[in-house]
Amino acid sequence: VNKVAKAVADGKIKGIAILAGCNNVKFTQDHEIVSIARELLKKDVFCVSEGCASVGLAKFGLLNSKQRDVSCGKGLSALLASLGKNVPAVVDLGSCENSGVTDFLLSLSSAGKKHLKEFPIVACFPEANRTKAVTRAAWTVAMGIPTYFWPFLPVTGSQKTIDILSWYCEEKFGAKLHVVTQKMEYKEKVDLLVKSLKKA
Repeated sequence: VNKVAKAVADGKIKGIAILAGCNNVKFTQDHEIVSIARELLKKDVFCVSEGCASVGLAKFGLLNSKQRDVSCGKGLSALLASLGKNVPAVVDLGSCENSGVTDFLLSLSSAGKKHLKEFPIVACFPEANRTKAVTRAAWTVAMGIPTYFWPFLPVTGSQKTIDILSWYCEEKFGAKLHVVTQKMEYKEKVDLLVKSLKKA
């Protein structure tokens, strides 16, 4: 974690992305999570994953250390190599119930000596389909991490709910739970994620 914090501080990587959530029948299985991950890795974004998202990424070799150098930008590849010979392109932090992501984030905050909302971190649930994922996304926002959730939550009929997700969370936690209602290609989603990293 110390090396990751230093790489962020030194500008060797552009930031950190948390990839999570389950598959959704509104998308071709694994397409969104894998496509988004590949683009982020090329852009030198350190990616960690959990749960079902890790399974999808593993199917396409992104949890295989042999694929690391062909998947990542130079800065990220150098960081991952410094963490160990067998560290893959995307670092799997276990199931969504085992608090691996929580432990990583708290350690990062401690190593960097600043609040998580001050780091260039973004979370993404590209193919979410369960109430559990909504809870995980809300928890991530409460830790000060801007979070994107696709497909959009079934709350768009209530302007009050959308307002709370946008301004209340930012005021209270320093981060937003982004409810994106328009249809987007995965590269447009990546652009949103990278913009969130630049704001940190």
